[in-house]
Amino acid sequence: MLKKRAEISTFELMILIVGCAAVILGFNLINRVYITDYVMGWPMVISIFVWLILLVLFILLSINVDSTRNTLKEITEIKDIVKKLVKKKK
Repeated sequence: MLKKRAEISTFELMILIVGCAAVILGFNLINRVYITDYVMGWPMVISIFVWLILLVLFILLSINVDSTRNTLKEITEIKDIVKKLVKKKK
């Protein structure tokens, strides 16, 4: 049985675009700094760590948006079930 594809909202598309831009630009900037200095000092370690935290935050944000969408679907299904039970009780 074929499942209906979920529509992508504008917010999810923005998260995808900004997340991909953060991945590409962050990696390129960190790589350029490393190539020019060849030094792995504390500022370099901190910048890599902050970049990785930013990527994790984008992943968590996309998971949160998806779970919110699923929760809203479940709430509407529960409302429909309650309405049917009320009609059946009358």
